[in-house]
Amino acid sequence: MGLRTVEEFRNGLQDGRAIYVNGRRVQDVASDPILGGEFRHYSRVFEVAHDPQQRDLFAVHDPETGEWVSRFYQAPRDISDLQKLGEAIRTAAYMGNGSEFSLIQFTGANALLAASITGEKIDRERATSYGPRARQLLQDWKRRDVASALGDVGNQRATATFGPSEQGRTPDL
Repeated sequence: MGLRTVEEFRNGLQDGRAIYVNGRRVQDVASDPILGGEFRHYSRVFEVAHDPQQRDLFAVHDPETGEWVSRFYQAPRDISDLQKLGEAIRTAAYMGNGSEFSLIQFTGANALLAASITGEKIDRERATSYGPRARQLLQDWKRRDVASALGDVGNQRATATFGPSEQGRTPDL
């Protein structure tokens, strides 16, 4: 899939899930009086990646898939990649006036990158398979261009229709 557009992000939110705010069911997150602002806020992640003036900062060409993907989901391969990632984070923070903005992708991806690196060490010492599972989940997020926050790392199967105590365990990590 590669980089999603704002419209694809919006359509992805209309998948039949039940979302309730203050006891009422939300029909359309994007136009909801409470959640609509959050939708517009997170939409900026997808806008900047398609902006020709900012594409090189917020997107990279993935050599594995041949597609453009969010820079936040690509592990830096050299110092130049790392510098660009830092610049993207700074620029995103300024665009969002210091708010979460594009950091919704960065925090989740960064947590998975760290889990895959530390997971490899744990795997060698304890004969586990955390590293490959973290890398597989990161690849899935990159492929689907998921806007995911750090809290989502722990339970990718969490839904708004169940309370925390009713959520099932996830085998992802």
